[in-house]
Amino acid sequence: MKQDDVMVGVDIVCVNERDSAHTTIDMEGFDGWVDIYDSVFSEEERWSMKYDVDRVTLLDGSQLKAADLGRHDRCITRHKDISLTTPAGQDLTFSSELLIDAKLRRFYTYFCYKEAYIKLAGEALLAPWLRQLEFSNVRSPRPGTQARCSTHGTWGEEVDDVEVRLHGRPVDDVRMKIQAFEENFMLSTAIQGAVEGLKIPAFQKLDLEADVMAFAGDHLSTSSVPTIKEPPGPVRNDSMMNMHGMPEVNQCPEALLSPWESRYF
Repeated sequence: MKQDDVMVGVDIVCVNERDSAHTTIDMEGFDGWVDIYDSVFSEEERWSMKYDVDRVTLLDGSQLKAADLGRHDRCITRHKDISLTTPAGQDLTFSSELLIDAKLRRFYTYFCYKEAYIKLAGEALLAPWLRQLEFSNVRSPRPGTQARCSTHGTWGEEVDDVEVRLHGRPVDDVRMKIQAFEENFMLSTAIQGAVEGLKIPAFQKLDLEADVMAFAGDHLSTSSVPTIKEPPGPVRNDSMMNMHGMPEVNQCPEALLSPWESRYF
C-alpha cells in the first residue's frame, strides 16, 4: 500500500478527564449529561450511551455482563445501591457509581471514534454532518493495567468491529480500531482509502532518545537544511507604506478544500 492511498485520523481520550462530569450527573442524571452532546451524537447513539452497558467491574475485580444486570441497566443515577441475583444464582449488592463509570467509559468510546473520524476528514466538531455520522456495534475495550513504581502500564483490548454509517449508508472505505491503554486511556484510529483486507496494525512504543532523536541525528545535518528566503516586506517611502513589494496572494478556492471535501465534493 502506498502512503498516498490512505488518510489517517487518530484520537486519544481519558475516561475520567472531566472532573465536572460527576457533578453534572449528580444534578441532572447520566441522561442529562449525555444530552449535553446532542449536537455531536445522534438520538440513537445517545440512547445506547444512556442505557446499554458492556460490563460492570466490581470492587473485587469480578465483572458483571450486561445480561447479569437485567433492567438495572436503566439506572442513570449515582449513590444508589443496586441489589440483584445473577442468572447463575449469585446475590450481589453494589453501588450504582460502578455502573455509571462503565457507562462513562462507553460514552468516551463513542467520543474517541467520532474524534478520530473527523480528524481523518479534516473537519472539526462543528461539521454539519456530525450527527449523521453514526457508530453501531460499539463496545468499550477492556482496560490494561496501570503503571506502578516498578512496572510500565500495559495495553488493553483491541476492538475493530465497529460499524460506521454516514447519512444512513454504510461507510465501506473506512476501517476503525480502538484500543485501551492502562486503566483510563483509549486510542482510536481511522483509516480511509484502499482499505480492503486491511488490518490496522497495533500501536508501537517509541523511545524518544533511541528511536526519534537518534534517527534525526543520523539523517539530518545543518548543511542539509534548506535556507528559506523571506519575501520582501513593505518599504517606507515618505511616511507612506509602499505595498508594491508585498508578495501576491493567489486566492484559489481549490486550495482551501480539506482532504475530505476534495475526495467527495
